[in-house]
Amino acid sequence: MLTNLTDLIAPDYLSLQVAMSKYRTYSEALRHHVPCPLTYLITNFRELKEAAQDIGYPIILKTDKESGLDPESRYKIARSPQELLHAFQYLRRRTQMPLLVQKFIAGEKVGAFYLFNKYMVS
Repeated sequence: MLTNLTDLIAPDYLSLQVAMSKYRTYSEALRHHVPCPLTYLITNFRELKEAAQDIGYPIILKTDKESGLDPESRYKIARSPQELLHAFQYLRRRTQMPLLVQKFIAGEKVGAFYLFNKYMVS
């Protein structure tokens, strides 16, 4: 049997849950003193408006989990209240999951990639 010849390397369930949630990853980063932009987890437009007042523009809205969404459907940048409404509506049409709201930091795009036997990152 192959089970006697191989070891399966997989994260524990809690680690997997943290890695699959941007907000939980953000929370873990803060816990380990990693600098992060101010972030809110919102579920409706009222919460979004309150977060936007606190953060200021430009703002980036992100889905908490990628859950099969194509890259262009995972986030939107808003530079005004009108763009914020359009960004919120756009993401809401694609998912009902909570959204992350952060101050947009201009610069080179950087991301974290994880391999869970589904996607290969080059």
